[in-house]
Amino acid sequence: MKHTLALISLLLTICATLQAQEAVRASMAGERAAEARKRARTETYYNLDLDPVKLRFSASLGSEYNDNVNLSQLQPKDDFILRPQFGINALWQISQRNSIDFRLNLGYEYYFNEVRPSRVIISGDENSGVNFDLFVGDFAINFHDEFSLSQDTSQNPTASGIADIFRLENTLGTRVMWDLYKVLLEFNYDHYNYIPLDDTFEYLNHASELGSIRASALLNPALTAGLQLGGGLTSYRDDRLSDNQHVSLGPFARFKPSDAMTIRAGVGYVIYWFDPSSFITNATEQTGLYADLSIDHAATKRTRQTLSIGQSLTTDLNSTPIELFYVRYGVSLSIIRHWNFRPYLTFETGRETRGVIQEDLTRYGGGITASRAITQKLSGAITYQFLIKESSVPNFDYTQNRLVLNLIYHF
Repeated sequence: MKHTLALISLLLTICATLQAQEAVRASMAGERAAEARKRARTETYYNLDLDPVKLRFSASLGSEYNDNVNLSQLQPKDDFILRPQFGINALWQISQRNSIDFRLNLGYEYYFNEVRPSRVIISGDENSGVNFDLFVGDFAINFHDEFSLSQDTSQNPTASGIADIFRLENTLGTRVMWDLYKVLLEFNYDHYNYIPLDDTFEYLNHASELGSIRASALLNPALTAGLQLGGGLTSYRDDRLSDNQHVSLGPFARFKPSDAMTIRAGVGYVIYWFDPSSFITNATEQTGLYADLSIDHAATKRTRQTLSIGQSLTTDLNSTPIELFYVRYGVSLSIIRHWNFRPYLTFETGRETRGVIQEDLTRYGGGITASRAITQKLSGAITYQFLIKESSVPNFDYTQNRLVLNLIYHF
C-alpha cells in the first residue's frame, strides 16, 4: 500500500502544479459545453412539450432466433424470442445551462421454447436512467443513476453452459470536470451494484466503489495528453467469493490529425489484491499491464470505421482475475440510399485463474446489421451475429448464431 500512497501523492502534486499554471487564464469552455449540450437536446424531436418538461416516446418490436441460448457445447438449446419494448425520454431544462434527462426502455422477453423464463427487461443499451447536468463557471458536473434489468450472459467471456443470470445492475455516481483552458481536471466516482434476482446465482451479489482522477493538457490543437489514477473496492455478500481491491496508473493521449480521424491511446499498470475465500485460500496479488489503442476514421461522409486493440486485467463475476487481449473492428456504410450497413468483427483471447483451475480461452465472432428508414417515423433493422468460444476446460467450448429483426416507431 506504500506504493499506492506514493502514486496518489505523485498525481495530486501534478494536478496542483497544473492548476497553479493555468488558473490565471480565464476559460469559457464550461460555458461552451453547456450551450452545446443545450442545443443538442433542444433540437431533438420531442412528441409532447409540457413546458418546461419535454417528452419523447418510442416503441419497438423485436424477434430473434438463437441456436444456442445456454452457451453449451454438449446440449445447445435453441429458442425463438419476441421482444416488445416501450421507450420514454424526458428532458427538463431547469435553467439556461442546467438540465435533467430521464430515459426508460422497458420491455418483455417471451421465449417460445422456455429455454429462459419469459421476463420483464429494462434495456441498458439505451442508457436507461437519470442524468443531471450542472454547469457552474468552468465546472461541468454530472450526477447519474443508470440501470438495467437483463438475463443474457453472452457478453461474459467466462460464461459457458449458463442459460441466464437474471439480474439488476445499477450505477450511481458523479463526474466533475474543471476546464482551465489548456488543462482539464476530471474526477469520477461510481457506486455499482450487481444484484441477481434468482436464488441460484445469489452468491454473485456484489457492490463496487470505483473512482478515478484524470489530469490532461492540450499540448497543441491536435494533441491532448495526460495521466490517470484509478482504483476500486469490490465486496461480495457470499464469503465463498473474494473481496478485492485494485489500483491503476498510466498515461493517455488523444490525437486528432484531421477532422476525419481521432486516435486515442492509453497504457498503464494495474494491481489487484484478493482476500481469502473458498476459491482463494490465501490472500493473493495479481499485477499486469493494461493498454488500449482506438482509431475512429470517417473515410467519407457515408463511411466510418473504428478499430480498438488492447490488453486488460480485470475480474470476472466470480471475483477471479482474467487477462484479455482483444481486437474489435466495425464499419458503418451508408452507401445505398435510405440504408445503413454495419459489419463488425471481434476477437479476444486470455486466461482466467479460478483457484487451482486456469482457463485459457479464445472467443471470436462477427456480424452485420442492415437498417433503413421505412417511413419518417418507422425504421427497421435485421442483424446476424455469430460467436465461437474455444476453451482449455472440457465442455466449455460453444458456437452461437443469432438472427434478430427489429421494428422501431418514434411517435
